[in-house]
Amino acid sequence: VTGLQTLERKLLVYSSEREGGFKGVLQSAQDAEFAQPRMHAHTDAICVMTGTEDGLLEFCSLLQTDKELDELDPVVASDLEAIQRLRGLAQQLQAWVIWIYSYRALIKTIDTNKTPLEQYHQTRRIIEPVVYEVRDMFQFTTSVRTAIVREVQTLLGQRKADQWWNEDRLWALVGVLDKMLILDSLKDPKSAINNDFAAWKRAVTALAKDMSQPKSSDLEPALALVMDQDLYQFVGNKSIILKSLLEELFLVRQDKDSTGIVAAHLM
Repeated sequence: VTGLQTLERKLLVYSSEREGGFKGVLQSAQDAEFAQPRMHAHTDAICVMTGTEDGLLEFCSLLQTDKELDELDPVVASDLEAIQRLRGLAQQLQAWVIWIYSYRALIKTIDTNKTPLEQYHQTRRIIEPVVYEVRDMFQFTTSVRTAIVREVQTLLGQRKADQWWNEDRLWALVGVLDKMLILDSLKDPKSAINNDFAAWKRAVTALAKDMSQPKSSDLEPALALVMDQDLYQFVGNKSIILKSLLEELFLVRQDKDSTGIVAAHLM
């Protein structure tokens, strides 16, 4: 089951549990006629058939040197910029997918023959860089979620204005959604991250309470991370990336149209 198929199933379940749901927009969207060109503008169409996956990106680079994007039809320029932005996000998400897939527990490397205080210091030294990595992943997925919602809003705005949707732009959005859902599905089985985070949290809390040792200057940022409930929820809750995304997508509306219209085309 791909990430996109998971999104389709979850969207249907999510909408059915709420009053009104999507009110049949999925079916109405599938029944509508949307023969998408590669690129469509108000006045003329630009077809880029280079036979390579990055054909549009190459074309976009050419435009930026020979003709500025703002001289193009605004819809064409918007599509090209969105494709670049979304593909960039997908590449960054892929890096996080690789990172979380290859992660192995660090708590096992702590020397249990040392005193508890020494173990706490060693735990901080070994695991704290990972905690900052997890925080960065949390912040990045939050920004990607915002970008996805904004993209869906833009697509619904184009539909309202009777503008054609760009096929490559839709595929770029599919790529981002797929990587987000793969990352979410990989995070939950990785108990090593949760266990390491819990061990680090215990170590920082214990060191903060230890009155026999002077407080180090770098303990305050660590304590701030310990108190970050959003980060704690991100690490501990299952399917948190998908759930947060669905919550925001469900609120997207353009008159009678909703996220379901876009989701149906992405399938």
